[in-house]
Amino acid sequence: MHQHSRFGTTVKLTIAFVVGMVLAASVTNAFLQHGTTRRDGDLKAFDSDKLIEDLTAFDSDKLIEETLPPDVFKSSVNCNCDAQRLKLVKTETSVHGCWNLCRNDQKCKSFAVWTKQSKTPSKCATFAKQCEVYADGHSASNVCVAPTGTAYFNVAYNMRHNLASRNCNCSKTKLKEVNNLVAQGHPTERCWKLTCENDARCKSFGIWFGKNMRGETIFHCASFDSECPENENGAVAGTKCPVPELMPRWNLAFNKLPIQ
Repeated sequence: MHQHSRFGTTVKLTIAFVVGMVLAASVTNAFLQHGTTRRDGDLKAFDSDKLIEDLTAFDSDKLIEETLPPDVFKSSVNCNCDAQRLKLVKTETSVHGCWNLCRNDQKCKSFAVWTKQSKTPSKCATFAKQCEVYADGHSASNVCVAPTGTAYFNVAYNMRHNLASRNCNCSKTKLKEVNNLVAQGHPTERCWKLTCENDARCKSFGIWFGKNMRGETIFHCASFDSECPENENGAVAGTKCPVPELMPRWNLAFNKLPIQ
């Protein structure tokens, strides 16, 4: 009787274990099915079209405008800043790309980029004159030299300074000097901010380039209380530079442009 009782107990335990495993499997399967159903529902609820719409609605022009370098400011809209253009790029050009064309042209004092709403979007033009400030070429009382057509919209930017001369100290007096700057970012922008931007006396500034003892490219900046003569080279005989910079030292000098 004792052996049969032990055998019966073993059978009961085995059956209970098997039933428990079956129940556990059923619960697990139901849970997985429920989880899968939730995930499928979440995926169906995900609106990819809306995501694309949100991304395309992002105004990249506004971002570019907000991150413009300090030597540029937005001046007017729907204007050509001069009757003649220095350069015209009809292919798609960003604000930064147009600015690069201007800052590398000694004559350039302003540039314009046509907007997405324009008949010719992202076209770029550079000019030898500054644009009127706060002007709208499509307004009734516009003061633009050459307004854009009614189907053409642009934003014009004035440069705060432009390249004037080479190898020149623009006056005998340096207002402020900053030495031994390791090259980071664009040196013209850094020199402008460090020496000239916030100084009402500043009319021009210069940048000198060189190497330090570790072989790193370095530069230093100085601001002046007088404008530099344009298109002069202090290393050439008969130069009009107030104080020529003799080789092997050399520099680039920039004139601060007046804000109209």
